[in-house]
Amino acid sequence: MFRAKIADAKYWRGLMNAISTLVDEATFNITEDKFSLRAMDSSHIAMVDFEMPSAAFEEFVCDTPVKMTVNVNEMLKLMRNVKSDEVLEMELREDVGKLVLRLRGRYVRNFSLALLDTAGEEPPTPKISFKAHVQMATDALKQAITDAARVAENVRFEATKDQFVVKASGDIGSVEAVFSADSDAIREISVEEDSKATFNLDYLEEMVKAATGISDEAIVEFSTNMPLRLDFPLTTGALRFYLAPRIESE
Repeated sequence: MFRAKIADAKYWRGLMNAISTLVDEATFNITEDKFSLRAMDSSHIAMVDFEMPSAAFEEFVCDTPVKMTVNVNEMLKLMRNVKSDEVLEMELREDVGKLVLRLRGRYVRNFSLALLDTAGEEPPTPKISFKAHVQMATDALKQAITDAARVAENVRFEATKDQFVVKASGDIGSVEAVFSADSDAIREISVEEDSKATFNLDYLEEMVKAATGISDEAIVEFSTNMPLRLDFPLTTGALRFYLAPRIESE
């Protein structure tokens, strides 16, 4: 049996929206301690790693560990008009193959979402050493990524001990955002060695845009021509994305 209650239904929708940037059908692992997901996109270029401990919920009951697969986009459709003052209650009904969603606000709204067959194994957590660590305001990162997407399909990240640079160039022009270590947008820059890598903007823009509404801080970690890890700290829990680099000749 699994049931849970979340005080801010709109916040939950934001989390599901972030997950939906990479996966349509999501298999959540639910135990007595946490509600989690680790999944790759269909092209195996990116991964999302999400976890919320049971303490983050107003109510959380899970008698037996269970895997629950649902279409996240269909869940978002049902929660399209959710309000921040509405409470979300979830109940897994395996006997009828449904996830029941109940929104309590000025009145009660009941929805049910069909469960899907669970297929495949959960991918392992990537074991990567990152040489550059940048802790910054999410809205500043979003603006830099949005600007880059106006001129190019890929974006270049460069980090030294003194600054973090986001740059892109295409047929119509170029863009460069320079964040010095003492910038108001930067919380911390820690660089073991100068690093630079290029990433696809289609993925990156969607990740950062979705996370902006749920976390005001972004932790950007990468090494030269190695995968990127984007960590968006939650009040209680974690939301991380991994993205493979585009290897380009100098």
